Amino acid sequence: MEFNIADQEKQKTLIDNKPENISLIDSNVLTDEMIYYALSKRGSVLRCVPQERRTKEVCEYAISSYGRALRNVPNHIKTFEICLKAVAQDSNAIEFVPIEFLTEEFVSSLNNAGIVIPKKHSGYVDECLQIHKKLQNEIFNSEQTNSNELKLKLDDTCYNVELESLVVLIDEHVIKELKKININTVGDLLNISQNIEFYNMLLNSLPLRTHICTAVKLLKCKYMNIDPMIGFPDESTWRDDLCFSMRIISVLSKTGCHSLKQFYELIHNPDKEKILYRAVQGKGKREQSIVQEILAKGQIVVDFYDNKKEKEENATEDETIQLLEKELEQVRSEIQNLNARTDDILAKIQEKMAEKGKGGVSK
Repeated sequence: MEFNIADQEKQKTLIDNKPENISLIDSNVLTDEMIYYALSKRGSVLRCVPQERRTKEVCEYAISSYGRALRNVPNHIKTFEICLKAVAQDSNAIEFVPIEFLTEEFVSSLNNAGIVIPKKHSGYVDECLQIHKKLQNEIFNSEQTNSNELKLKLDDTCYNVELESLVVLIDEHVIKELKKININTVGDLLNISQNIEFYNMLLNSLPLRTHICTAVKLLKCKYMNIDPMIGFPDESTWRDDLCFSMRIISVLSKTGCHSLKQFYELIHNPDKEKILYRAVQGKGKREQSIVQEILAKGQIVVDFYDNKKEKEENATEDETIQLLEKELEQVRSEIQNLNARTDDILAKIQEKMAEKGKGGVSK
C-alpha cells in the first residue's frame, strides 16, 4: 500500500519510524529531499527507492555510507569509479561488482588504497581476472591472424572515427572497457566483431555483450550499409534490438510510440525533438542523453530503410535482382554468425551449469 502524503513533515515522521517506509510513500509526491533523508538514516534503503529515482547522485550517496548498496544500483548506473567507491567503503561489496569492471586495474586500485579483498570473495575475483586475461589474449591473437583481410572490407574513414565521439550509441563504460583492449575506433570494433572469439569472451557479462552487439549492428548499418534487421522477424523485438532501457521505453510510450511503425513515424516527424523533450520532461544532461540516444539510433535505422526503399522503387528488374542477391548474401552471413554465437552461448551455459553443480563460482 502506498500513502499519498504530500506533507514533508509527515513523510519525515514515517521515515523516522523506519527508513524502509520510504517505499510506502507514493512516488508522485516523494521528493529527492526525502530520498536523501531516508538514505542518511540507512544506506541500505536504496533497495526501497523507486528504480527510476535511483540516479547516479542518489546511488553514490547511498554507497558512501553503505558500500553493499551497490547490489541495488541499476546496471546502467554502475561504473568503474562507482564500484571502486563502494568496495572502498565496504570490501564485501566486491561481490556486486560486474565482471566487466573487475579487472587488474580495479584490483590494483584497491591494493594501492590498502583495501584487502575478503577471502570468501577471492574465487569470484580470480575468475573475473582470468576472463579478462583470456579476452585480451584472444583479441591479440585474432588481430594478428585476421585483421589484415578484414580491414580491406572496411572504409578507411571507419578508423578515423573515435568511439568516444559516439557516446549516444555506446555507453561510456563500454567504451572504457573496449579501450582497455585497444579498441578505439569504429574500424577497430567492426574489425574485431568479425571474430567469434570476441563474443565468446563477452558471454560472462550479459549487459556488456548486449551493448556491444547493438553498437556493432548499428555501426555496420551506418558505415557498411548492412541491414540491422530491426524487429526481424518479429516486429515486437524492435526495442530490444535497439537496446533501449526501460527509462527510454517509458519515454517512447509517452509519445504514443508502441510499435516499430510508430517509431519510424516519430523519427520522420520534423517536431520529433520537441515531442521527445515533452515526454522526457526536462532538458538536463540526463534528459538530453535520452533524447539524443533515441534520435541517433532511430536516424541510422530509418535512413537505411528509407534509402533501401528508394533504391528498390527506382531500380530496373536486373538491378532489383542484384540488390536482392546482395541482401540475401548479407542476411546469410549474419545468420551464420548468429548461429555460431548461439552454439557458443549454449556451450558456455552448459559449462557454467557444470561448474555450478560442482560448487564453482557462477556470476
